[in-house]
Formats: sequence, structure tokens, C-alpha cells
Amino acid sequence: MADIATVATEASPFVAELESKNLHPLWDRYQRITPIKPQPQDAPFLWRWREVEPLLQRSVWHGHINESDHRIIWFDAANMPLIRAVDAHFFEPGDPRNNAFWQVDQGEEALWTEAGLRAEGATASAANSPKYRYPGAATRRLLDAAPAGADGMRVIRYVNPTTGGAVMPTLDCYAARLSRGTPTRAKRTTYNVVCLVVAGEGRSHIGEETFEWSQHDVFTIPHWTFARHEARGGDADLFMVTDKSAFERLDLVREEMA
Repeated sequence: MADIATVATEASPFVAELESKNLHPLWDRYQRITPIKPQPQDAPFLWRWREVEPLLQRSVWHGHINESDHRIIWFDAANMPLIRAVDAHFFEPGDPRNNAFWQVDQGEEALWTEAGLRAEGATASAANSPKYRYPGAATRRLLDAAPAGADGMRVIRYVNPTTGGAVMPTLDCYAARLSRGTPTRAKRTTYNVVCLVVAGEGRSHIGEETFEWSQHDVFTIPHWTFARHEARGGDADLFMVTDKSAFERLDLVREEMA
């Protein structure tokens, strides 16, 4: 039986005829469009807080109000790479002459402050969580009680209280605790992860990279890259933002442990 390369060569007049009709045979390019494994374009990366903080002090203040007597640092995690990849990103400016432009939308946060309770009449959305705030104290209490998963990490998910699913259609948020003296098993997934170190310090082995991290550092885990973590000196807590929810909707989630 002739192999695919031979068939492609022998059928070159046929291929030319197909291409003249704006068609191309799959067998002639299957190896390029179907790799043996995912190939992330981005390498794992670590932003150290001690290097970022001085630059932050010199940056574009905008749009947020801090009524406390101490500074607040805002950590943003956006889904821009995904939205740009499908060419669905654009900007629609508001009208500053409209009084509504300057009004603060507090939503229905007050109706969702108590866990496990829902006020009659509160709106429900399958897309976005109606909660704006998930208190850190509650997160830490649940991490204290959560059992370790198969990889050795204690993980809880921030959920839309109306559905029990992800807080947003394209972003899925988690809190994780690494117990001192218990390194996690190496794991890789088809989705991407950004980790903010909330408390503690430790080490992560991500692909060929090894990162030493401490409080407020941020590091990334590209998709289909094995990663394992360990706390040092005590427990460590991570806040993790992923695009898992988008992959779930496309039925493309796969997780694998070494």
C-alpha cells in the first residue's frame, strides 16, 4: 500500500485541480494542522512583586476609589487573548454628557452576600455571577476545611451562586492551598492558568522552568505544560485564574497527571 506522501505526489495533478477550485485535501497537510500535542506559544513566566511594585508607584491612576486609610493594589485578570483570537474585541465609548455615565452600578450584590441563601426576586444569570465580592475570610475558612485533591492541592472554586458554575463565561477562578511538606503531583491541562501568590512562599516547576515565589508574585502555567508546586516554610495560598470555563463549553477540557 502506498504511503500518504507517495499518494500526494502521484496525485499532484488532482491536488492542483482541487486548489483551482479553492479546495485542499486534508491528507496533504494533516501533520501541520494536527500536531502530536498542543504547542503553547508562551513560555512559563514569573513577575516578582519586588520588581513590579516600584514601577506601579510611577503608573496611570484611573477610575477606582479607595476610601480606606491604606493603599490598595488591584490585580486584573482579563480574557483578552481569547477574545482577540476570535476577533470579537472592540470598544464602545460611553457618553460623558449622559448623567448615567457617571453613576456607579452596584448591581444586586446586597442580595447575594450570605452563602447558601437567595432573596426572592433576585435576578439569575447563567453567564455572569451576580456577586461582586467573595470575602477572603470565607475563602480561608473553606480552604481550612477542604480535602486535598488527587494532586495534593486543596482547591475551591469561585462560583456563580445561581448556577454553581464558573463566575464568567470565559474566566474561571479558584483558590488553592499548598500544605507545607506536601509537594503536589505534576499536572497538565488543556487550559491556561495565571497564579497570584496570596500568602506564603514556595517553588513551582513548570515545564523546563523552576520559579521561587513569595507573596504578591504572579506566575503563569501555559496549557499542556506539566506543573508541580511546593510550599516552603509553611502553607501557601494561591489565587488562580484560568480559561477553563471556555474550554468546558467547547468540550475541550483535558487534565492529566504524571
